[in-house]
Amino acid sequence: QVDLEAILHLIVERARTLVDAEASLLALRHEASDAFRMQAHSGCVPEALASLHLRAGEGLGGRVIATGMPVVVHDYLTEFGDSPFLTAVGEAGVRATVAVPLKTQGHVMGVLYVCSSVPNAFLEDHRQILSALADQTAIAMEKATLYQQLSAHAAELELRVQERTAALA
Repeated sequence: QVDLEAILHLIVERARTLVDAEASLLALRHEASDAFRMQAHSGCVPEALASLHLRAGEGLGGRVIATGMPVVVHDYLTEFGDSPFLTAVGEAGVRATVAVPLKTQGHVMGVLYVCSSVPNAFLEDHRQILSALADQTAIAMEKATLYQQLSAHAAELELRVQERTAALA
Protein backbone atom coordinates (compact mmCIF):
# COMPACT_ATOMS: atom_id res chain seq x y z
CA GLN A 1 0.00 0.00 0.00
CA VAL A 2 1.46 3.37 -1.01
CA ASP A 3 -1.48 5.66 -0.23
CA LEU A 4 -0.71 7.20 3.17
CA GLU A 5 -4.36 7.85 4.04
CA ALA A 6 -5.27 4.22 3.30
CA ILE A 7 -2.34 3.02 5.41
CA LEU A 8 -3.46 5.09 8.39
CA HIS A 9 -7.02 3.77 8.26
CA LEU A 10 -5.81 0.20 7.84
CA ILE A 11 -3.54 0.55 10.88
CA VAL A 12 -6.21 1.90 13.22
CA GLU A 13 -8.61 -0.83 12.11
CA ARG A 14 -5.96 -3.51 12.61
CA ALA A 15 -4.92 -2.14 16.02
CA ARG A 16 -8.52 -2.13 17.25
CA THR A 17 -9.21 -5.69 16.14
CA LEU A 18 -5.85 -7.13 17.29
CA VAL A 19 -6.46 -6.23 20.93
CA ASP A 20 -10.27 -6.24 20.85
CA ALA A 21 -10.45 -2.53 21.70
CA GLU A 22 -13.51 -0.34 21.41
CA ALA A 23 -11.62 2.40 19.59
CA SER A 24 -8.23 3.27 18.20
CA LEU A 25 -6.64 6.54 17.15
CA LEU A 26 -3.46 7.62 15.42
CA ALA A 27 -1.84 11.01 15.99
CA LEU A 28 0.95 12.26 13.73
CA ARG A 29 3.40 15.13 14.00
CA HIS A 30 2.04 18.14 12.16
CA GLU A 31 4.46 19.30 9.45
CA ALA A 32 7.51 21.14 10.76
CA SER A 33 6.15 21.68 14.27
CA ASP A 34 6.14 20.03 17.66
CA ALA A 35 2.36 19.58 17.62
CA PHE A 36 0.67 16.25 16.96
CA ARG A 37 -2.91 15.87 15.76
CA MET A 38 -5.25 12.95 15.25
CA GLN A 39 -5.14 11.74 11.66
CA ALA A 40 -7.17 8.52 11.74
CA HIS A 41 -9.47 6.61 14.06
CA SER A 42 -11.55 3.46 14.19
CA GLY A 43 -14.52 2.45 16.29
CA CYS A 44 -16.71 4.78 18.30
CA VAL A 45 -14.54 7.88 18.69
CA PRO A 46 -16.22 11.13 19.82
CA GLU A 47 -15.27 14.33 18.00
CA ALA A 48 -13.64 15.66 21.19
CA LEU A 49 -11.00 12.92 20.92
CA ALA A 50 -10.75 12.80 17.13
CA SER A 51 -9.87 16.49 16.99
CA LEU A 52 -7.24 16.59 19.76
CA HIS A 53 -3.90 18.32 19.27
CA LEU A 54 -1.11 17.49 21.68
CA ARG A 55 2.51 18.25 22.44
CA ALA A 56 5.28 16.50 24.34
CA GLY A 57 4.44 16.34 28.04
CA GLU A 58 0.68 16.82 27.61
CA GLY A 59 -1.35 13.85 28.87
CA LEU A 60 -0.72 10.25 27.89
CA GLY A 61 0.26 10.94 24.27
CA GLY A 62 2.57 13.70 25.42
CA ARG A 63 4.33 11.27 27.75
CA VAL A 64 4.81 8.81 24.88
CA ILE A 65 6.12 11.61 22.65
CA ALA A 66 8.52 12.87 25.32
CA THR A 67 9.90 9.47 26.32
CA GLY A 68 9.51 7.48 23.11
CA MET A 69 8.23 4.61 25.26
CA PRO A 70 4.86 2.79 25.14
CA VAL A 71 2.47 3.14 28.08
CA VAL A 72 -0.31 0.88 29.36
CA VAL A 73 -2.92 2.77 31.37
CA HIS A 74 -5.26 0.70 33.51
CA ASP A 75 -7.51 3.61 34.51
CA TYR A 76 -6.94 6.95 32.79
CA LEU A 77 -9.15 8.86 35.20
CA THR A 78 -6.99 7.97 38.20
CA GLU A 79 -3.57 7.68 36.56
CA PHE A 80 -3.80 10.89 34.51
CA GLY A 81 -5.96 13.04 36.78
CA ASP A 82 -3.88 16.12 35.89
CA SER A 83 -4.16 15.64 32.12
CA PRO A 84 -5.33 18.64 30.10
CA PHE A 85 -7.45 16.16 28.13
CA LEU A 86 -9.18 14.63 31.17
CA THR A 87 -12.57 16.16 30.35
CA ALA A 88 -12.57 14.93 26.74
CA VAL A 89 -11.33 11.48 27.75
CA GLY A 90 -13.88 11.23 30.57
CA GLU A 91 -16.77 12.31 28.32
CA ALA A 92 -15.67 9.70 25.77
CA GLY A 93 -15.90 7.04 28.48
CA VAL A 94 -12.27 5.97 28.08
CA ARG A 95 -10.84 4.17 31.08
CA ALA A 96 -8.09 1.83 29.87
CA THR A 97 -5.73 2.61 27.02
CA VAL A 98 -2.44 1.66 25.47
CA ALA A 99 -0.35 4.24 23.64
CA VAL A 100 2.72 3.30 21.59
CA PRO A 101 5.12 5.55 19.67
CA LEU A 102 5.67 5.39 15.93
CA LYS A 103 9.36 6.06 15.48
CA THR A 104 11.54 6.65 12.46
CA GLN A 105 15.26 7.27 12.67
CA GLY A 106 14.99 7.53 16.45
CA HIS A 107 12.35 10.29 16.40
CA VAL A 108 8.71 9.95 17.40
CA MET A 109 6.56 10.72 14.37
CA GLY A 110 3.25 9.59 15.84
CA VAL A 111 1.33 7.85 18.59
CA LEU A 112 -1.02 4.88 18.17
CA TYR A 113 -3.73 4.50 20.83
CA VAL A 114 -6.28 1.81 21.64
CA CYS A 115 -9.05 2.51 24.14
CA SER A 116 -11.61 0.69 26.26
CA SER A 117 -14.37 1.82 28.58
CA VAL A 118 -13.42 -1.02 30.95
CA PRO A 119 -10.64 -0.39 33.49
CA ASN A 120 -7.72 -2.86 33.32
CA ALA A 121 -8.76 -4.02 29.84
CA PHE A 122 -5.20 -4.18 28.48
CA LEU A 123 -2.18 -6.26 29.46
CA GLU A 124 1.53 -6.21 28.72
CA ASP A 125 0.88 -8.60 25.80
CA HIS A 126 -1.31 -5.93 24.19
CA ARG A 127 1.49 -3.39 24.52
CA GLN A 128 3.92 -5.78 22.83
CA ILE A 129 1.53 -6.50 19.97
CA LEU A 130 0.86 -2.81 19.40
CA SER A 131 4.55 -1.93 19.61
CA ALA A 132 5.29 -4.45 16.85
CA LEU A 133 2.43 -3.01 14.79
CA ALA A 134 3.72 0.53 15.40
CA ASP A 135 7.19 -0.45 14.16
CA GLN A 136 5.72 -1.85 10.95
CA THR A 137 3.45 1.19 10.61
CA ALA A 138 6.39 3.59 10.81
CA ILE A 139 8.16 1.65 8.06
CA ALA A 140 5.04 1.59 5.85
CA MET A 141 4.47 5.31 6.36
CA GLU A 142 8.06 6.13 5.54
CA LYS A 143 7.87 4.04 2.36
CA ALA A 144 4.59 5.71 1.33
CA THR A 145 6.08 9.15 1.91
CA LEU A 146 9.20 8.27 -0.10
CA TYR A 147 7.02 6.86 -2.89
CA GLN A 148 4.99 10.08 -3.00
CA GLN A 149 8.19 12.15 -3.15
CA LEU A 150 9.62 9.93 -5.88
CA SER A 151 6.38 10.17 -7.89
CA ALA A 152 6.38 13.96 -7.60
CA HIS A 153 10.03 14.11 -8.68
CA ALA A 154 9.35 11.78 -11.64
CA ALA A 155 6.42 13.97 -12.74
CA GLU A 156 8.63 17.06 -12.49
CA LEU A 157 11.34 15.39 -14.58
CA GLU A 158 8.78 14.29 -17.17
CA LEU A 159 7.55 17.88 -17.45
CA ARG A 160 11.14 19.10 -17.94
CA VAL A 161 11.71 16.50 -20.66
CA GLN A 162 8.54 17.62 -22.45
CA GLU A 163 9.55 21.29 -22.18
CA ARG A 164 13.08 20.50 -23.42
CA THR A 165 11.73 18.41 -26.28
CA ALA A 166 9.37 21.22 -27.28
CA ALA A 167 12.22 23.75 -27.14
CA LEU A 168 14.46 21.54 -29.28
CA ALA A 169 11.68 20.99 -31.83
